[in-house]
Amino acid sequence: MAVRSTALEADIRQAEIIEQYRVGMATVYITSDARYLIQEPRLPREEHEICSRINERLAPFLQPPGGSKDKAEWMHDIEERIWREAQRIRRADRVSDFFAVLKYYVMRDAAGYGLLDVPFSDDMVGEIFVDGRGIEVAVTHRNHREFGLLDTNIVIGDDIQTGLLVSGLARKIGRTEPARPIMEGITDQKHRVTIAYVDAAPSACPAITVSKFQATPPAITGLLLSGTLSRLEAAYLWMLNDACATGLVAGGRGSGKTALLNSIATMSNPRWRVITIEQVRALRVPHRHAMSFDIGPLDGPARLVGLAGASRWMRPDLLLVDCLTAEEAHEVFRSAQNGQALVASTNCHDIDSLLCGPAGPCTKSSPRTMPWYAASMSQFRTPDGKYAPRMTSLVEFDPSRKAPSGTELFCNSRAAAGRPEGIEGILKKSRLAGHAAKILGVDPLADLQSRIRLLDECLEKRAEKIEDAFEILKKYYLPDRIAGSHHK
Repeated sequence: MAVRSTALEADIRQAEIIEQYRVGMATVYITSDARYLIQEPRLPREEHEICSRINERLAPFLQPPGGSKDKAEWMHDIEERIWREAQRIRRADRVSDFFAVLKYYVMRDAAGYGLLDVPFSDDMVGEIFVDGRGIEVAVTHRNHREFGLLDTNIVIGDDIQTGLLVSGLARKIGRTEPARPIMEGITDQKHRVTIAYVDAAPSACPAITVSKFQATPPAITGLLLSGTLSRLEAAYLWMLNDACATGLVAGGRGSGKTALLNSIATMSNPRWRVITIEQVRALRVPHRHAMSFDIGPLDGPARLVGLAGASRWMRPDLLLVDCLTAEEAHEVFRSAQNGQALVASTNCHDIDSLLCGPAGPCTKSSPRTMPWYAASMSQFRTPDGKYAPRMTSLVEFDPSRKAPSGTELFCNSRAAAGRPEGIEGILKKSRLAGHAAKILGVDPLADLQSRIRLLDECLEKRAEKIEDAFEILKKYYLPDRIAGSHHK
């Protein structure tokens, strides 16, 4: 099958552009009417034909670098192959005039993701949706959550484009050929791809969903700067995590659940062993000793619960589980009980119904396996019209009571009056803060103040990368600090 190098051309003549940036040699335009438009380098008809011929010849050789070959060496090999093919078809003189553009399309079509290569390469894109032939491909954008889905100028128009797209994605997830009715897997870049056929016809265009791995997720500093949570809220969660608490983070899609789990991982002992169980690779743990396990959409709850149970024998200090149902939460809390810190997230807007409903973990669990706390995440509309995640509520549960009884420590809803009260007020209301301080052997007031000072240092130094924030927060665990004044 010949590779066809179609160039994407954005019609922005009547568009109101609210953001514009480069992704490689392409330009992306975000418009006020919720569109994600791509402008790629122009490829005239003669160059298009040359590119297609070279693409077809080079496709079998354009595999990602492996072994001892690095990316720079791999790219050099590709450039040499392009010149050899240009000489073979006697077009070397023409190729020299547009070599950079030619290499762009060779890499895009034969080694990349074809028409979807720009959204795949754009770190601001969170998800990609192909809903059928003749329908604009849609994406979600991390800077423009207010729009929900943004329509692109990418349209899968015929059987050839459908075949190229599906076969290319199949190779990216390690399949030698497309499979029906459902095929899913993870690319080398850790993006999760799900391909589902809803029509049995051979020419049917499948529904394709891509959940992209975020290479640079926000650190705790970014959450503090955006108002997702306060310094006191972060310090409180940090102290509970050090005391090996069990926590549940609830919220809808895009509410910041995974970002909070990432921050909790960053705010933990650098000498801990951390294990993550995820449906989509979204957690980036900076610890040296960390392991990640994937749960596919077709695996079912048994694999998740089995991995949580098996983790007891892997001896983690912190177990992070992303995207649970209420029933799975009960089983995970029960199976993973081994004295380690455990934080799980779930797609649910209502903490009370999740925890205390018929299938909730509080109803079915003993006090020993109940969560210590539950945090509720949501998206709030900011004054400039954008949406930003925020922790709207943090409820702690009394482990000494048989029936679930929660105390709301922090409330950041629109109806709440002001920001959360100060450290002294929180310590008067909280039972867990004193319990955690007793486990850690610290004075709770001085300990929270010590943690807040390090969070302030992250803000002062603008440590917005996870590794940079981790380097600052790990100072808490230095021997001289451990023996310092924040302990009793």
